Amino acid sequence: MGVQKLSDGRYRIWIFLGRDAGGRQKRYSEVVRGTKRDAERREREIRRGPETSTFVYPRSIAVAEYLERRLADYGEAAVTDRTLHRYRQIVQLHLIPMLGARPLAEQTPLDIEEAKRYWLREGSRRSKGSALHPRTVSHHLAAPHDAPSQAVRWRLRTTNPADGAGCRDAARRVHRAHGNRSG
Repeated sequence: MGVQKLSDGRYRIWIFLGRDAGGRQKRYSEVVRGTKRDAERREREIRRGPETSTFVYPRSIAVAEYLERRLADYGEAAVTDRTLHRYRQIVQLHLIPMLGARPLAEQTPLDIEEAKRYWLREGSRRSKGSALHPRTVSHHLAAPHDAPSQAVRWRLRTTNPADGAGCRDAARRVHRAHGNRSG
């Protein structure tokens, strides 16, 4: 814990995060450019982070890895085998190819909007170049909303990018625009 001067205008801040399961110390460090006062201010922001949910320890977990983990942790315990099979299809055939490579912390509402447009134009895997049915897209949009909500609860993200994309409302509008009034 503290601030260490590296060179002119560069300071390293160290934050003790506790110990892992093996008893080893976990620490976070970050280099701050500016004055010592800037470094101390950043250190205070990080220390307050858990209380205000504004700091997320940066992990290099990709969206694909997170979705697979969420299926394993949540899906197997919460849904039937048939539903889990369908969730895995959606994740592996549609979500991972469109959203999976990006780091979870960097996913934006625009990424989700871009995936939605693709699915509605040419997203079918069965018949190349044809669109997915709007109802199917609505199922796809539920996963990008629910999964990041869990990531926020697990403190892997500070916000849910799907809120900005309006996934649930957009799915209903898409479905109704194609003449289907249910659901």
